[in-house]
Amino acid sequence: MDTKEEFDDEHLFKKIEQHNRNVNVAVSLTIVATMLIGVMAMRNYLMTANAKEAKSEFELKYEEDVRRFKQEIAEASETSHLRYSKWVRDSSNSDSSYLRSSKESHFNKLDYKKESKKTEYTSGHFKDATKQNFRQDRYAGLQVDINTADTAELRKLPGIGEKRAMNIVKYRTSLGGFYTVEQLAEVYSIDAELVERLKKYIVCNGNSVAKIDINNTIPYQLWHPYLKGELLKTIKQRIKNGKRYKSFDEIKAEIGYDENLNGRAEKYLEFK
Repeated sequence: MDTKEEFDDEHLFKKIEQHNRNVNVAVSLTIVATMLIGVMAMRNYLMTANAKEAKSEFELKYEEDVRRFKQEIAEASETSHLRYSKWVRDSSNSDSSYLRSSKESHFNKLDYKKESKKTEYTSGHFKDATKQNFRQDRYAGLQVDINTADTAELRKLPGIGEKRAMNIVKYRTSLGGFYTVEQLAEVYSIDAELVERLKKYIVCNGNSVAKIDINNTIPYQLWHPYLKGELLKTIKQRIKNGKRYKSFDEIKAEIGYDENLNGRAEKYLEFK
């Protein structure tokens, strides 16, 4: 009898212990879920607050232009009102004064229209000039060395985003450096028109390119973007047979000269 009661008590104790564990797990999950919801709510609040506070310099400049334009219109309107009041006072003197004042008022109205148009043109011209100066000042004085700049520096250039900056670095590495700005047009997604716009913001030191010692390079390791096709095949075979070139002129004499290929490759070869 005592043994059965002890068994029942132990079984009941295990059930209570299991129930307590289940309750603790449920409470812990509830606390974690509540904390996550709080964090997400705070994040959304901060993002909304930052979005409301964010305003570009151009928008602020545009609002300032609009405010100034409205002020100019108000001043012109006040000037017109003063002239009209003067006309009313002068018209009460005599009929002749009235006629003269009428003519003067007529001319004043014309002057006001001209002045209004002039004010409107000036304000619009100022706005366009402000936008142009803003674009110019954004890159004024920018000088980026395309042979040493990392992707962060390259992204400062107009029209160069993250992907184009990575493409520039990748192609620069395969070349061994740029010897002229025009080589940027060979980079994927960059055309000659963009390169032309970038020229005034770019520095390119052609003397810093890495060169290949063609006579002391293992033939199968000889590779360069400008060494292709029959040019590369012939050079490898000559070196494998013990040929040592003294200058690029020997290569041109044996293989021929192609300005678009051999001419560019010459910048990256040396002969020791």
